Amino acid sequence: MDSLDFIESSYNIPLNYEREYIYNTKSGSLLRLDSGETLAKLCEDEKTFDYLLDNGFVTNVDERAGLRFKHCTAQNDQTYLHFTIFITLDCNFNCYYCYEHKTQKTLSNSNIDKLLSYIEKEYGKGKIKRLHITWMGGEPLLEHKKIVSISSRIITLSKNYSVRYTASLVTNGFFLATCESNFISSTQINEIQLTFDGPENYHNIVKNTHNPNDPHFQEL
Repeated sequence: MDSLDFIESSYNIPLNYEREYIYNTKSGSLLRLDSGETLAKLCEDEKTFDYLLDNGFVTNVDERAGLRFKHCTAQNDQTYLHFTIFITLDCNFNCYYCYEHKTQKTLSNSNIDKLLSYIEKEYGKGKIKRLHITWMGGEPLLEHKKIVSISSRIITLSKNYSVRYTASLVTNGFFLATCESNFISSTQINEIQLTFDGPENYHNIVKNTHNPNDPHFQEL
């Protein structure tokens, strides 16, 4: 296989934490570069090239075209529903880059009922085969009991209509340890995105915890 036919992945992100790294956001692979090494030089070795290919650092596929195709397919897929639910805009941290305006308002019971009614209406049309909910905030785990309650209703509804239900969670992770032990299984959350902001000292500064010895990073 000729490495000249391949290009660097658009998913590669260069990192510099005392040493040089390349992180591929699609495969989740991390490559450490020694002094003077580049991706192009590494491709010259056949075994190393095979590793780079297997882990997504190089590709012969038009990744942007692939994303456009997936986007168009998802837009026209009438068998799939995906909702992003901002359960609250409140948060226990004060990240400087946050674009939301903190408020203690949460998703009201009336809006929850409207959401469930809409889902059941769509299920009733007989086309929906999959439903995915992304829980977001603010910090969604501030309202983890409400997430459990809503999830229970959605799971029951999905079973009644034979719809596959999955969920994901975007969280800073601070309250994960204080949630009920069956929180993940009872909500059918199968993916969690934790918001790390770099090495521990920088992470704590960004979170603006006002405590340089905050144990949050280590607990995560």
